[in-house]
Amino acid sequence: NGEDEGEGSPSQSPSPGDVSTGRPENTVDLNKGWSLQKGVDYSTAACAPGTEDAGIYTHPVQGFKFRKCNYQGKPVNALVSATVISMVEAAKAEGTTLTLGNSFRSYEEQQAVYARNCRGGSCNPPTATPGASQHERGLAIDFNACSTRATDCYKWLAKNAATYGYYNLESEPWHWSMSGY
Repeated sequence: NGEDEGEGSPSQSPSPGDVSTGRPENTVDLNKGWSLQKGVDYSTAACAPGTEDAGIYTHPVQGFKFRKCNYQGKPVNALVSATVISMVEAAKAEGTTLTLGNSFRSYEEQQAVYARNCRGGSCNPPTATPGASQHERGLAIDFNACSTRATDCYKWLAKNAATYGYYNLESEPWHWSMSGY
């Protein structure tokens, strides 16, 4: 899921744990937020309490590395694991259940999704080119029960997700990431 995106420009100032943005060092500006930079090792970030370490992923084309952390049985990037928990718990406190659907997918899995969704020069649903997906970075989440903008899930996220650094991909009510792609 998601659209193709460019490389962006490297971040300079935010430090790990920056409360205002939650943006780690050595990331790149992308659309509304940030993404991982080619060739950077992010694997020293620890999984947040309440998640389970699921090992380190090294992207075969982009060369970045990061630690995967399972939350609700789904892998997310360690860099955002605490943010995801905070967002899900805040929604729960307000009576909305956020359940993670598709989150991380490997480069190979993205290739398969792209082959399935993209034929004859168009993709349905919109699907990022392998190597460009925020799912491959562990920074995108497709939320269950967010299939339309009329759902409680979507309404809560539309009102609150940006507070946690998550932005919606306009063409997919269920798809939220740190960049909006």
